[in-house]
Amino acid sequence: ADFQSTIHASYIKLIDIFSDRVITAVTEGHHIQCNYYLLDSIIDFVLSLDAKPYICLSYTPTSLSANRRGNVPVPESITTWTSLVSNFVYHAINHYGIREVETWRFSIWDGDHAEVFGEESAFFRLYRSTYRLLRQINSKLAIVSPALSYMPGTKTEKFFRHFISFCRKNNCEPEFFDFKYYAFSDVNPNLNDRNDDFSLWVGSVKKTLSSLDLGDAPVYLTEYSFSNRQDILLQDTCYQSCYLMKNLLANYDRLDAFGCGSISDFSHTYMLADRLFHGGNGLYSANGLKKASYYVYAFLNELGDQLISVGDGFFMTKSNDSYKIITYNYVHYHKGFNPKLQTQQEDKNRYQIFDTSRKIQISLALHNFTPGNYEIRDYYINREFGSAYDIWVQQGSEVLNSRETEYLKAQCIPGFKKSVSRIDSTDYTHSLVLEPPEIRLTEIKYISPL
Repeated sequence: ADFQSTIHASYIKLIDIFSDRVITAVTEGHHIQCNYYLLDSIIDFVLSLDAKPYICLSYTPTSLSANRRGNVPVPESITTWTSLVSNFVYHAINHYGIREVETWRFSIWDGDHAEVFGEESAFFRLYRSTYRLLRQINSKLAIVSPALSYMPGTKTEKFFRHFISFCRKNNCEPEFFDFKYYAFSDVNPNLNDRNDDFSLWVGSVKKTLSSLDLGDAPVYLTEYSFSNRQDILLQDTCYQSCYLMKNLLANYDRLDAFGCGSISDFSHTYMLADRLFHGGNGLYSANGLKKASYYVYAFLNELGDQLISVGDGFFMTKSNDSYKIITYNYVHYHKGFNPKLQTQQEDKNRYQIFDTSRKIQISLALHNFTPGNYEIRDYYINREFGSAYDIWVQQGSEVLNSRETEYLKAQCIPGFKKSVSRIDSTDYTHSLVLEPPEIRLTEIKYISPL
């Protein structure tokens, strides 16, 4: 609720909704009986936040699975799977109403786990049967592709092209495409030394879609972070906030929706580490501390609705009588950096892979400015302010009890400065100096005439 009150996500993605932790499923003859009490509670919570459920139809209750490959139980048959999906969707329609469910998104399985079916053709058949079932239930249900960890020149690109070919032959193309991007992952184990890796990836996605005559297809990036691993230590630092901010602003108009890797480091998927800041990709630590990356989305939500100018290190907007500007000082890691090796380093040495001596000065020219008196507010996240990890290090980097955790939570807020300026010209230059690494939100608000 705290996250949504600040960031206002349109959709919240729900993965593994058919796990034994969420539903109970039993078979009675040829029928499936399910208890959706907990799943309904989760959906109710999402709706109470004024968001919509983004349902990833996955994976399979143990009682309905044939076997388990890795951590993923596989349906015993397509018939069993479609019966489960049908049971759930009809339940959702009866419980929430057809008009409400038509506003949701339905993603079928997860592209990263397609290999559990053995041959990709087996997964494609499951997708086709699920697609046809959803269309049969209600033609207005919004169907999204499986979440795809697409990387050009790898087997993931080959899988994507095969998937599109299959969909076209079988008249089951999704309305939206769901992608994931992690700069460092099992799919992408060789970290790119370039600092525009994400922009290059977006360009490759758009180019591939265009080559398949899908250039106008809506593209959702529902999972995005530096890494999907939970032991990459720089993900706790201010670097993560600058990495996310730089890439999201540089590509703000190239995709139709952006998401984050995870809201919290607290996840059933990964065993909790024995230290507080273990390198998870959540916006909160496992005990609820707002990490520096949380404020990326909080700052973005403050931007105005009129774009004035964008460039390297800044993004300038306007709304009514105020300007909202985001600036950042992104510092790239040293060439040859290996994130896996950093897991062995001391907690306090996470910035030694960067040049942290380079402050930058940014001067922003505003034209057609209305002369008057203005309030100027700056909110900033750097190693001194707003970064839970860095504050924790400053306080001794020890294990915290519940009282100490609450004390630290109160300090995980942006730095703040306010001034009142008399501006008597129609041209105004706003200058500021940023620490490395730092993100900053500036509001310049008109308050009265001269």
